Amino acid sequence: MSCNDCASCTGSQSCQPVRWRLDIGKLFRLFAIVSLIVAYFVGQSLNQPTWEQDLQSLYPQADIQSSESLANTWEVTEDGHTRLVVLATENSYGGPLTLATTIDGETIERVDLVAHADTPAYIQKLNNFFFFRQFENKPVDRSFQPGSDYDVITGATLSSNAIMRANATGAHYIAREVFGKQPETPSDDIELNVNHGLLALLILLVLANIRLNNAYLKTGIIVASLVVVGFMANQMINVANFSALLLGFIPAIAENPGYWILLGSVFAGIIILGRNIYCGNICPFHAVQFLLSKVGGMNLPLHPLVRRYGKNLAKIGLWAGLMVGLLTTNPASGAYEPFGMIFSLQGEGIQWYIMPAVVIGCFFVPSLFCRYLCPAGEALNRLTRMRNQMAHVIKAGRK
Repeated sequence: MSCNDCASCTGSQSCQPVRWRLDIGKLFRLFAIVSLIVAYFVGQSLNQPTWEQDLQSLYPQADIQSSESLANTWEVTEDGHTRLVVLATENSYGGPLTLATTIDGETIERVDLVAHADTPAYIQKLNNFFFFRQFENKPVDRSFQPGSDYDVITGATLSSNAIMRANATGAHYIAREVFGKQPETPSDDIELNVNHGLLALLILLVLANIRLNNAYLKTGIIVASLVVVGFMANQMINVANFSALLLGFIPAIAENPGYWILLGSVFAGIIILGRNIYCGNICPFHAVQFLLSKVGGMNLPLHPLVRRYGKNLAKIGLWAGLMVGLLTTNPASGAYEPFGMIFSLQGEGIQWYIMPAVVIGCFFVPSLFCRYLCPAGEALNRLTRMRNQMAHVIKAGRK
Protein backbone atom coordinates (compact mmCIF):
# COMPACT_ATOMS: atom_id res chain seq x y z
CA MET A 1 0.00 0.00 0.00
CA SER A 2 1.51 3.32 -1.05
CA CYS A 3 1.03 6.79 0.36
CA ASN A 4 -1.08 7.64 -2.66
CA ASP A 5 -3.52 4.97 -1.55
CA CYS A 6 -3.82 6.38 1.97
CA ALA A 7 -5.99 9.47 2.26
CA SER A 8 -4.77 10.24 5.75
CA CYS A 9 -1.07 10.42 4.89
CA THR A 10 0.87 13.50 3.90
CA GLY A 11 3.94 13.55 1.78
CA SER A 12 6.23 13.87 4.80
CA GLN A 13 4.69 10.89 6.63
CA SER A 14 5.47 7.26 6.16
CA CYS A 15 2.36 5.32 5.33
CA GLN A 16 1.45 2.71 7.94
CA PRO A 17 -1.22 0.11 7.33
CA VAL A 18 -4.30 0.56 9.52
CA ARG A 19 -4.42 -2.17 12.14
CA TRP A 20 -7.66 -3.40 13.63
CA ARG A 21 -7.78 -3.09 17.43
CA LEU A 22 -10.33 -4.63 19.76
CA ASP A 23 -12.00 -1.99 21.96
CA ILE A 24 -12.77 -3.88 25.18
CA GLY A 25 -14.80 -0.96 26.59
CA LYS A 26 -17.13 -0.84 23.59
CA LEU A 27 -17.48 -4.62 23.64
CA PHE A 28 -18.59 -4.57 27.29
CA ARG A 29 -21.03 -1.73 26.63
CA LEU A 30 -22.54 -3.66 23.71
CA PHE A 31 -22.82 -6.77 25.89
CA ALA A 32 -24.50 -4.72 28.66
CA ILE A 33 -27.09 -3.23 26.29
CA VAL A 34 -27.90 -6.54 24.57
CA SER A 35 -28.11 -8.44 27.88
CA LEU A 36 -30.48 -5.84 29.35
CA ILE A 37 -32.75 -6.05 26.30
CA VAL A 38 -32.81 -9.84 26.61
CA ALA A 39 -33.46 -9.56 30.37
CA TYR A 40 -36.46 -7.34 29.74
CA PHE A 41 -38.19 -9.83 27.44
CA VAL A 42 -37.23 -12.83 29.57
CA GLY A 43 -38.60 -11.08 32.65
CA GLN A 44 -41.87 -10.27 30.90
CA SER A 45 -42.34 -13.90 29.85
CA LEU A 46 -41.36 -15.45 33.19
CA ASN A 47 -43.32 -13.17 35.49
CA GLN A 48 -46.86 -13.35 34.23
CA PRO A 49 -49.29 -12.99 37.17
CA THR A 50 -50.67 -16.18 38.70
CA TRP A 51 -53.39 -14.66 40.85
CA GLU A 52 -55.34 -17.83 41.44
CA GLN A 53 -52.24 -19.54 42.86
CA ASP A 54 -51.58 -16.52 45.06
CA LEU A 55 -55.13 -16.64 46.40
CA GLN A 56 -54.86 -20.37 46.97
CA SER A 57 -51.83 -19.72 49.19
CA LEU A 58 -53.95 -17.29 51.22
CA TYR A 59 -56.80 -19.80 51.51
CA PRO A 60 -55.13 -23.23 51.20
CA GLN A 61 -58.26 -25.20 52.21
CA ALA A 62 -60.73 -23.24 50.08
CA ASP A 63 -62.26 -23.84 46.67
CA ILE A 64 -61.42 -20.83 44.48
CA GLN A 65 -63.33 -20.01 41.32
CA SER A 66 -63.01 -16.98 39.08
CA SER A 67 -66.19 -14.89 38.96
CA GLU A 68 -67.98 -15.01 35.62
CA SER A 69 -69.62 -11.60 35.98
CA LEU A 70 -67.08 -9.55 37.96
CA ALA A 71 -63.64 -8.50 36.72
CA ASN A 72 -60.57 -9.45 38.78
CA THR A 73 -62.81 -11.15 41.32
CA TRP A 74 -62.80 -14.68 42.70
CA GLU A 75 -65.33 -16.65 44.76
CA VAL A 76 -63.64 -18.30 47.74
CA THR A 77 -65.67 -21.11 49.32
CA GLU A 78 -64.54 -22.59 52.61
CA ASP A 79 -66.65 -24.75 54.99
CA GLY A 80 -69.72 -24.02 52.87
CA HIS A 81 -69.30 -20.25 53.19
CA THR A 82 -68.53 -18.12 50.10
CA ARG A 83 -66.78 -14.79 50.10
CA LEU A 84 -65.59 -12.50 47.31
CA VAL A 85 -61.92 -11.61 46.83
CA VAL A 86 -61.20 -8.71 44.48
CA LEU A 87 -57.75 -7.72 43.26
CA ALA A 88 -56.71 -4.13 42.53
CA THR A 89 -53.33 -2.74 41.43
CA GLU A 90 -51.98 0.73 42.16
CA ASN A 91 -48.59 2.43 41.80
CA SER A 92 -46.48 2.75 44.94
CA TYR A 93 -43.01 4.13 45.68
CA GLY A 94 -41.03 1.52 43.76
CA GLY A 95 -43.67 0.28 41.34
CA PRO A 96 -47.09 -1.39 41.24
CA LEU A 97 -48.57 -3.35 44.10
CA THR A 98 -51.59 -5.66 44.01
CA LEU A 99 -53.94 -5.95 46.97
CA ALA A 100 -56.47 -8.71 47.63
CA THR A 101 -59.55 -7.41 49.44
CA THR A 102 -61.76 -10.15 50.93
CA ILE A 103 -65.40 -9.14 51.25
CA ASP A 104 -67.95 -11.03 53.34
CA GLY A 105 -71.43 -9.63 52.84
CA GLU A 106 -71.07 -5.87 52.75
CA THR A 107 -68.02 -5.85 55.00
CA ILE A 108 -64.29 -5.91 54.28
CA GLU A 109 -63.05 -8.98 56.14
CA ARG A 110 -59.31 -8.70 55.45
CA VAL A 111 -56.75 -7.31 53.04
CA ASP A 112 -53.58 -9.03 51.83
CA LEU A 113 -50.70 -7.79 49.75
CA VAL A 114 -50.27 -10.50 47.10
CA ALA A 115 -47.58 -8.82 44.96
CA HIS A 116 -45.55 -5.65 45.03
CA ALA A 117 -42.56 -3.98 43.41
CA ASP A 118 -42.05 -1.63 46.33
CA THR A 119 -39.00 -1.17 48.52
CA PRO A 120 -39.12 -4.08 51.00
CA ALA A 121 -38.11 -1.81 53.89
CA TYR A 122 -41.29 0.25 53.51
CA ILE A 123 -43.57 -2.79 53.34
CA GLN A 124 -41.85 -4.23 56.40
CA LYS A 125 -42.48 -0.97 58.23
CA LEU A 126 -46.19 -1.20 57.42
CA ASN A 127 -46.28 -4.75 58.76
CA ASN A 128 -44.46 -3.70 61.92
CA PHE A 129 -47.17 -1.12 62.61
CA PHE A 130 -50.04 -3.54 61.75
CA PHE A 131 -51.11 -1.13 59.02
CA PHE A 132 -53.45 -3.57 57.23
CA ARG A 133 -55.65 -4.21 60.27
CA GLN A 134 -57.31 -0.80 60.06
CA PHE A 135 -59.12 -1.84 56.85
CA GLU A 136 -60.75 -4.90 58.40
CA ASN A 137 -64.43 -5.03 59.40
CA LYS A 138 -65.25 -1.82 57.51
CA PRO A 139 -68.15 -1.35 55.05
CA VAL A 140 -67.37 -1.80 51.36
CA ASP A 141 -68.62 1.69 50.54
CA ARG A 142 -66.47 3.37 53.16
CA SER A 143 -64.77 6.62 52.16
CA PHE A 144 -60.99 6.67 52.20
CA GLN A 145 -59.42 9.97 53.18
CA PRO A 146 -55.94 10.10 54.76
CA GLY A 147 -55.89 11.22 58.36
CA SER A 148 -59.64 10.82 58.94
CA ASP A 149 -60.56 7.41 57.47
CA TYR A 150 -57.18 5.73 57.79
CA ASP A 151 -53.75 6.40 59.29
CA VAL A 152 -50.62 6.89 57.22
CA ILE A 153 -47.37 5.40 58.50
CA THR A 154 -44.66 8.06 58.64
CA GLY A 155 -41.66 7.05 56.55
CA ALA A 156 -43.83 4.89 54.28
CA THR A 157 -46.41 7.45 53.18
CA LEU A 158 -46.42 6.56 49.50
CA SER A 159 -46.83 2.86 50.21
CA SER A 160 -49.62 3.62 52.70
CA ASN A 161 -51.50 5.71 50.14
CA ALA A 162 -51.04 3.12 47.39
CA ILE A 163 -52.55 0.39 49.56
CA MET A 164 -55.42 2.70 50.49
CA ARG A 165 -56.14 3.39 46.80
CA ALA A 166 -55.99 -0.31 45.93
CA ASN A 167 -58.35 -1.17 48.77
CA ALA A 168 -60.75 1.60 47.76
CA THR A 169 -60.65 0.53 44.10
CA GLY A 170 -61.49 -3.09 44.91
CA ALA A 171 -64.04 -2.50 47.67
CA HIS A 172 -65.86 0.27 45.82
CA TYR A 173 -66.06 -1.87 42.67
CA ILE A 174 -67.89 -4.58 44.62
CA ALA A 175 -70.03 -1.97 46.36
CA ARG A 176 -71.24 -0.64 42.99
CA GLU A 177 -71.52 -3.86 41.00
CA VAL A 178 -72.89 -6.20 43.69
CA PHE A 179 -74.71 -4.03 46.23
CA GLY A 180 -75.73 -1.07 44.04
CA LYS A 181 -74.12 1.51 46.31
CA GLN A 182 -72.49 4.75 45.19
CA PRO A 183 -69.38 5.16 47.34
CA GLU A 184 -67.38 8.37 47.37
CA THR A 185 -64.35 7.98 45.09
CA PRO A 186 -61.02 8.99 46.68
CA SER A 187 -59.79 12.33 45.41
CA ASP A 188 -57.10 12.25 42.71
CA ASP A 189 -56.20 15.92 43.17
CA ILE A 190 -52.53 16.80 43.51
CA GLU A 191 -51.87 17.39 47.19
CA LEU A 192 -48.70 19.33 47.91
CA ASN A 193 -47.31 19.69 51.41
CA VAL A 194 -44.44 21.35 53.24
CA ASN A 195 -42.03 18.58 52.25
CA HIS A 196 -42.69 19.19 48.57
CA GLY A 197 -42.16 22.93 49.02
CA LEU A 198 -38.87 22.42 50.84
CA LEU A 199 -37.71 19.95 48.21
CA ALA A 200 -38.46 22.45 45.43
CA LEU A 201 -36.69 25.22 47.38
CA LEU A 202 -33.61 23.04 47.84
CA ILE A 203 -33.48 22.36 44.09
CA LEU A 204 -33.75 26.10 43.37
CA LEU A 205 -30.83 26.75 45.72
CA VAL A 206 -28.76 24.15 43.88
CA LEU A 207 -29.52 25.86 40.57
CA ALA A 208 -28.69 29.26 42.02
CA ASN A 209 -25.37 28.01 43.37
CA ILE A 210 -24.34 26.80 39.93
CA ARG A 211 -23.97 30.48 39.12
CA LEU A 212 -22.86 31.73 42.55
CA ASN A 213 -20.43 28.87 43.27
CA ASN A 214 -20.48 29.70 46.99
CA ALA A 215 -18.75 27.12 49.20
CA TYR A 216 -20.80 28.00 52.29
CA LEU A 217 -24.09 27.71 50.38
CA LYS A 218 -22.88 24.39 48.96
CA THR A 219 -22.26 23.05 52.47
CA GLY A 220 -25.64 24.30 53.63
CA ILE A 221 -27.35 22.57 50.70
CA ILE A 222 -25.62 19.27 51.49
CA VAL A 223 -26.67 19.37 55.14
CA ALA A 224 -30.21 20.46 54.24
CA SER A 225 -30.54 17.56 51.81
CA LEU A 226 -30.00 15.13 54.68
CA VAL A 227 -33.00 16.55 56.56
CA VAL A 228 -35.33 17.52 53.70
CA VAL A 229 -34.75 14.79 51.12
CA GLY A 230 -33.69 11.99 53.46
CA PHE A 231 -35.89 12.23 56.54
CA MET A 232 -38.78 14.53 55.61
CA ALA A 233 -39.57 13.84 51.94
CA ASN A 234 -37.87 10.41 52.06
CA GLN A 235 -37.53 10.68 48.29
CA MET A 236 -34.22 9.48 46.88
CA ILE A 237 -32.93 8.33 43.51
CA ASN A 238 -31.60 4.79 43.31
CA VAL A 239 -31.10 2.10 40.68
CA ALA A 240 -34.69 0.91 41.22
CA ASN A 241 -35.95 4.18 39.71
CA PHE A 242 -34.17 3.40 36.44
CA SER A 243 -35.44 -0.19 36.40
CA ALA A 244 -38.96 1.14 37.01
CA LEU A 245 -38.64 3.58 34.10
CA LEU A 246 -37.52 0.78 31.78
CA LEU A 247 -40.46 -1.35 32.94
CA GLY A 248 -42.91 1.53 32.46
CA PHE A 249 -43.72 1.94 36.14
CA ILE A 250 -44.28 5.69 36.24
CA PRO A 251 -46.63 7.08 38.92
CA ALA A 252 -49.17 9.79 38.16
CA ILE A 253 -48.37 13.24 39.48
CA ALA A 254 -51.20 13.01 42.02
CA GLU A 255 -49.84 9.69 43.29
CA ASN A 256 -46.31 10.91 43.92
CA PRO A 257 -45.68 14.64 43.46
CA GLY A 258 -42.25 14.38 45.11
CA TYR A 259 -41.15 11.88 42.45
CA TRP A 260 -41.95 14.36 39.70
CA ILE A 261 -40.36 17.29 41.52
CA LEU A 262 -37.12 15.42 42.19
CA LEU A 263 -36.65 13.30 39.06
CA GLY A 264 -38.20 15.94 36.84
CA SER A 265 -35.73 18.56 38.07
CA VAL A 266 -32.75 16.23 37.83
CA PHE A 267 -33.59 15.13 34.28
CA ALA A 268 -34.33 18.74 33.29
CA GLY A 269 -30.91 19.72 34.66
CA ILE A 270 -29.28 17.07 32.49
CA ILE A 271 -31.22 18.00 29.34
CA ILE A 272 -31.13 21.80 29.66
CA LEU A 273 -27.92 22.47 31.57
CA GLY A 274 -25.94 19.36 30.77
CA ARG A 275 -25.22 18.86 34.48
CA ASN A 276 -25.96 16.24 37.11
CA ILE A 277 -27.43 18.40 39.87
CA TYR A 278 -28.32 15.45 42.10
CA CYS A 279 -24.99 13.88 43.00
CA GLY A 280 -23.00 15.95 45.45
CA ASN A 281 -25.91 18.32 46.07
CA ILE A 282 -29.38 16.86 46.62
CA CYS A 283 -28.49 13.26 47.45
CA PRO A 284 -28.97 12.74 51.21
CA PHE A 285 -26.67 9.72 51.28
CA HIS A 286 -23.87 11.94 49.99
CA ALA A 287 -24.62 14.22 52.93
CA VAL A 288 -24.21 11.27 55.31
CA GLN A 289 -20.81 10.47 53.80
CA PHE A 290 -19.83 14.15 53.84
CA LEU A 291 -20.52 14.44 57.57
CA LEU A 292 -18.77 11.15 58.33
CA SER A 293 -15.66 12.27 56.48
CA LYS A 294 -15.66 15.55 58.42
CA VAL A 295 -15.88 13.64 61.69
CA GLY A 296 -13.15 11.22 60.66
CA GLY A 297 -10.96 13.95 59.20
CA MET A 298 -8.90 11.45 57.17
CA ASN A 299 -8.17 11.01 53.49
CA LEU A 300 -6.15 7.84 53.16
CA PRO A 301 -4.26 7.44 49.88
CA LEU A 302 -5.64 4.65 47.71
CA HIS A 303 -3.62 2.27 45.60
CA PRO A 304 -3.29 3.47 41.98
CA LEU A 305 -5.10 0.35 40.76
CA VAL A 306 -8.07 1.20 43.01
CA ARG A 307 -8.18 4.76 41.69
CA ARG A 308 -7.95 3.54 38.11
CA TYR A 309 -10.31 0.58 38.13
CA GLY A 310 -12.43 1.10 41.25
CA LYS A 311 -15.08 3.15 39.44
CA ASN A 312 -15.89 0.12 37.32
CA LEU A 313 -17.64 -1.28 40.39
CA ALA A 314 -20.39 1.32 39.99
CA LYS A 315 -20.78 0.35 36.32
CA ILE A 316 -21.07 -3.31 37.26
CA GLY A 317 -23.49 -2.43 40.06
CA LEU A 318 -25.68 -0.45 37.66
CA TRP A 319 -25.77 -3.30 35.15
CA ALA A 320 -26.44 -5.91 37.85
CA GLY A 321 -29.17 -3.82 39.49
CA LEU A 322 -30.94 -3.29 36.18
CA MET A 323 -30.57 -6.96 35.23
CA VAL A 324 -32.15 -8.18 38.45
CA GLY A 325 -34.92 -5.59 38.27
CA LEU A 326 -35.78 -6.47 34.66
CA LEU A 327 -35.57 -10.24 35.15
CA THR A 328 -37.86 -10.17 38.18
CA THR A 329 -40.01 -7.23 36.94
CA ASN A 330 -39.50 -5.91 40.48
CA PRO A 331 -37.30 -2.79 40.40
CA ALA A 332 -36.57 -2.84 44.13
CA SER A 333 -35.10 -6.36 43.97
CA GLY A 334 -32.00 -5.04 42.21
CA ALA A 335 -31.40 -2.07 44.50
CA TYR A 336 -28.52 -2.60 46.91
CA GLU A 337 -28.12 0.99 48.11
CA PRO A 338 -28.50 1.08 51.92
CA PHE A 339 -30.77 4.14 51.90
CA GLY A 340 -33.58 2.40 53.76
CA MET A 341 -31.29 1.47 56.64
CA ILE A 342 -30.36 5.13 57.15
CA PHE A 343 -33.66 6.92 56.60
CA SER A 344 -36.32 4.27 57.34
CA LEU A 345 -34.34 2.16 59.81
CA GLN A 346 -35.13 -0.94 57.73
CA GLY A 347 -32.90 -3.06 55.53
CA GLU A 348 -32.39 -6.51 54.11
CA GLY A 349 -29.89 -8.78 52.40
CA ILE A 350 -26.67 -7.26 51.16
CA GLN A 351 -27.59 -3.87 52.62
CA TRP A 352 -26.63 -5.16 56.07
CA TYR A 353 -23.08 -5.63 54.79
CA ILE A 354 -22.81 -2.52 52.63
CA MET A 355 -24.09 -0.10 55.25
CA PRO A 356 -21.47 -0.72 57.99
CA ALA A 357 -18.70 -1.01 55.38
CA VAL A 358 -19.61 2.39 53.93
CA VAL A 359 -20.00 4.04 57.35
CA ILE A 360 -16.59 2.82 58.50
CA GLY A 361 -14.97 3.46 55.13
CA CYS A 362 -16.14 7.07 54.93
CA PHE A 363 -14.17 7.89 58.08
CA PHE A 364 -11.04 7.20 56.04
CA VAL A 365 -12.02 7.74 52.40
CA PRO A 366 -14.38 10.70 51.65
CA SER A 367 -17.51 9.87 49.62
CA LEU A 368 -16.52 6.22 49.33
CA PHE A 369 -19.92 4.98 48.12
CA CYS A 370 -20.44 7.88 45.71
CA ARG A 371 -17.01 7.46 44.13
CA TYR A 372 -16.88 3.70 43.70
CA LEU A 373 -20.21 1.97 44.35
CA CYS A 374 -23.25 4.14 43.53
CA PRO A 375 -25.21 2.78 40.52
CA ALA A 376 -27.64 5.72 40.41
CA GLY A 377 -24.78 8.21 40.25
CA GLU A 378 -23.22 6.20 37.45
CA ALA A 379 -26.52 6.24 35.54
CA LEU A 380 -26.98 10.00 35.96
CA ASN A 381 -23.38 10.75 34.99
CA ARG A 382 -23.67 8.50 31.95
CA LEU A 383 -26.87 10.26 30.85
CA THR A 384 -25.13 13.62 31.32
CA ARG A 385 -22.17 12.54 29.16
CA MET A 386 -24.51 11.24 26.47
CA ARG A 387 -26.42 14.51 26.44
CA ASN A 388 -23.24 16.59 26.19
CA GLN A 389 -21.80 14.41 23.43
CA MET A 390 -25.04 14.72 21.48
CA ALA A 391 -25.02 18.50 21.95
CA HIS A 392 -21.42 18.62 20.72
CA VAL A 393 -22.32 16.63 17.59
CA ILE A 394 -25.30 18.89 16.88
CA LYS A 395 -23.15 22.04 17.24
CA ALA A 396 -20.43 20.57 15.02
CA GLY A 397 -23.01 19.72 12.37
CA ARG A 398 -24.25 23.31 12.26
CA LYS A 399 -20.79 24.71 11.48
